[in-house]
Amino acid sequence: MSSPEKYQECQTGFEKVMDSLLKSKKMTLVESRKNEEDVIHDNRILGFREGVAVLDVCADKKDFYWSNFKENEIHNQPFCKVIIDNRPNRGFLFVEESRIFGGKRGQDKVVALLRDNINRVANQYGWNMVISAKLPPGDFFDAVAERIKAGYRPKAVVFSFPRHQSLSDAPYSFVMQLQMQQSLMECLNASMYEVKFGTDKGEQLHLDKANRDIALMVNLCSKEDYGIKVYYWKGPCTSSRSLKRTKVKISDVEIVALVNGDAVCCDCHGNSQFALINSLDVILDDLNGYDDEVI
Repeated sequence: MSSPEKYQECQTGFEKVMDSLLKSKKMTLVESRKNEEDVIHDNRILGFREGVAVLDVCADKKDFYWSNFKENEIHNQPFCKVIIDNRPNRGFLFVEESRIFGGKRGQDKVVALLRDNINRVANQYGWNMVISAKLPPGDFFDAVAERIKAGYRPKAVVFSFPRHQSLSDAPYSFVMQLQMQQSLMECLNASMYEVKFGTDKGEQLHLDKANRDIALMVNLCSKEDYGIKVYYWKGPCTSSRSLKRTKVKISDVEIVALVNGDAVCCDCHGNSQFALINSLDVILDDLNGYDDEVI
């Protein structure tokens, strides 16, 4: 933008367009699939109050059952909750943790579905919306150090690598070292290669951040499409995937109250306010200083 004033003008305009979309009963959510027909995802805007909307976004699922020696098809539409905070200078999206859109990256699919279809409208005004995930401060070494401080002793570490075509973030020399493994992956039609380092019973594995080679491996395998897990003699493992995105807790009771229009608390001026909006303010304040990762 040419100036802060122009940026603010565009942002205000975008918020008004979003308001008009969220005031309707549903949005048009079309998923384009390569070599297949487009899929229209049903959705419901359950409530939109004071700039905050609550939506149900449905997945299109096909199930099969046998009856009278015949296979029959039925369509199920499980849904996940989405909260859109479109208040001035906010612009946040919260997606329920759910696997109905497919595996660990199901939430990314919901985000992409909303982003692409909102941009169909925004592009008409010359805008393009980008959505980023919030990443918690610190790194994988910090997470492991916290577990060790709490009394957990590492016994093994597993590094996971994708196929050669996805190794774009790795140094060339590193890719060359994995040539044999990549060749075997192609022969086996495998999508992932893992290497495990373990220690003897009663011993403790050392993950030294000051060691250049270890730091390179950990930082590389903390990226998307890679993976790293540290296992302890007792307790759950520490996984790079579990640390990747920030998760927040939002009360179902507060969501229902906003949908029903029940204002249950007051702001500092004594005005009635929805508990969900108050909780969102606290969450967003806590996210100050977090890094962004474009989805």
